[in-house]
Amino acid sequence: MGYFNKVLAEVKSTSSFQYTGISVDDLSKKVETLFLSNGYKIISENGNQIMYEKGNYGLRLLLGAFCKYFKFNVAVSRINENNCLLTIIKATTGRSGGETGMNQIKDEFLKIKTSLSTF
Repeated sequence: MGYFNKVLAEVKSTSSFQYTGISVDDLSKKVETLFLSNGYKIISENGNQIMYEKGNYGLRLLLGAFCKYFKFNVAVSRINENNCLLTIIKATTGRSGGETGMNQIKDEFLKIKTSLSTF
């Protein structure tokens, strides 16, 4: 049985998920493993908030959609004694890659949200 319980909120650039029966630390480790195994690196940490990045922003500006670039902010917190909240926020719009770049970030966001719901 998985830990994923339900989607709590979903807007254009942010999604929040509820998990049951897992600690904040264990959920954070699962998220970190997911991102690192998909080629992301941690660029900043502030408590339970971690910023993940994949690609090169400078090359994205020079080459547009030919160079992929993604950045997400992930926060994990405790809701109550049985439930955790995971919030993921797109930290880049993809506009530097034009219409194709915006679609790339939208597709990557959907891919990550789908993966997070399998925990």
